[in-house]
Amino acid sequence: MRRLGAAAMSLPTTLMYGEEPPERHVRLATQLIPRATTAPPRSSGKR
Repeated sequence: MRRLGAAAMSLPTTLMYGEEPPERHVRLATQLIPRATTAPPRSSGKR
């Protein structure tokens, strides 16, 4: 969460000081966390 907060504040802070940001897109590493409440996968072709 700390990295996400830092990334979220970096762009507006840079613009506030009149500087040009080095990047406008930020890529954060993500993880899929399966939980007990996650539904099982659908079988193909059925809804």
